Amino acid sequence: MTNRQTIINSLNLFLRNINGLKRYKPELLNLFIEKHIDITLISETHCTPISKNFFPGYKIYRTNHPDGTAHGGSAIIISSKIQCQPIPNLQTNTIQATKIQITLNNIPTTISSVYSPPRPAISSQEVDQFLNSADNTSLIGGDFDAKHLQWGCRLENTRGCMFQNILRTKKYTFISPPGPTYWPSHRNRQPDILDLFLSTIPRHINFTIK
Repeated sequence: MTNRQTIINSLNLFLRNINGLKRYKPELLNLFIEKHIDITLISETHCTPISKNFFPGYKIYRTNHPDGTAHGGSAIIISSKIQCQPIPNLQTNTIQATKIQITLNNIPTTISSVYSPPRPAISSQEVDQFLNSADNTSLIGGDFDAKHLQWGCRLENTRGCMFQNILRTKKYTFISPPGPTYWPSHRNRQPDILDLFLSTIPRHINFTIK
C-alpha cells in the first residue's frame, strides 16, 4: 500500500463467470456505464499470454491458466479512478486467482477474483492454503464449482461439502446471491448458484447483494 491510494467509502462490484472475456467486451462496457460499476471480478476469461484486453477508463489485471491456452483464468477490471496495488496472484491448475489491494473505509483490503475449474479435483489442503494466504481483510469472489445448501444451492457436491467443512474453521463468511448464477443451456440441468463471495470484511461495513 502507498500513501497515494484513494480511501474508498463505497463500492459497486460486479461478479460474473463470463466463459470468454473477448466476446463479451461490448456488453461489459455498456454494463459498466449503466450500473456505475467500480470493480468487476471475472472468472473463465479464456485469455492467453498474447490476449489483449483494453477497457477505456479501467485497468485490468489477469491470471491466465498456467498451460497458456484459452481456458480458465480470472481477471479484475477496476476503474482508473481507484488507486490499487496488484499483489502476487495464484496460478495453478486448480485455482487461478487475481488479487489487488485497495483502502476501503481506511482499512487495507484485498480483493480477489477466482476461478476453480471442476477438473482436476482440488484438495482440501489447496483450499486451506489459499484461504490462509489471504490478508486479514479480504473479499474473494468467483466460481468455485462448490455447491452446498448452506449458501442456497439446490443440491450439494463433494467440493461444496469440503468448502463448508473448511469454512467452519475459518474467519470467513459466505455472501451468496438470492437466486441462481448458473443458467444451463442443457435441458437436463437445473439453474444453481456457482458464484459467490467469501469475506473477512468487518461486520460494520454494510453490503447488499443482488
